[in-house]
Amino acid sequence: MASHLRTCQYTPDEVKRNFTAEQQEERFSENKHRRISGPQHTSISGFASPSSTTDITADQINQLIDLALEAQKKSYAPYSNFKVGAALLTDTNNFYKGCNIENASLGAGICAERAAFSRALTDGETGFTAIAIATDSRSFTFPCGICRQFMAEWGTDLDVYVVKRDRSTQVLSLEELLPHQFSPKELKPSKR
Repeated sequence: MASHLRTCQYTPDEVKRNFTAEQQEERFSENKHRRISGPQHTSISGFASPSSTTDITADQINQLIDLALEAQKKSYAPYSNFKVGAALLTDTNNFYKGCNIENASLGAGICAERAAFSRALTDGETGFTAIAIATDSRSFTFPCGICRQFMAEWGTDLDVYVVKRDRSTQVLSLEELLPHQFSPKELKPSKR
């Protein structure tokens, strides 16, 4: 699983390694990778990961990151001081923000990812393309297990971008983060 992990920066000045279009095309066809739109959305190696499941532009990625960082500023985390912001991109190209909200009754809080999904679902959205999650951590912080399972309710064809305070980003598909999710199909009666 770790072999699919991509470390990314999404501004043109920060993409360190340049490849010709021919080299990229050869690499993509060789590995049957699905190219991600936009020259700025590349892994450090210069190529899309085989784990990429969505078509998303560099502008959309940057907007997701900006919105996640903006949402993080609204976080209410007086107990842990661990502020998290999330931004969700839907299949209809709408963006939804969420932040973590803690509560003195610890179980009553909500994570940023579920807050963003809740806002989108309230507006009738049911298809999701990508989510960015921002923290002030020095290391990459991935969604908790509850959020992974919550997001999987709507499918695992979702790119999850985690963003550190310096805007460096890693991305995995939700399928990679939760390969054996409990899904609605498990609730259907089995035929004996």
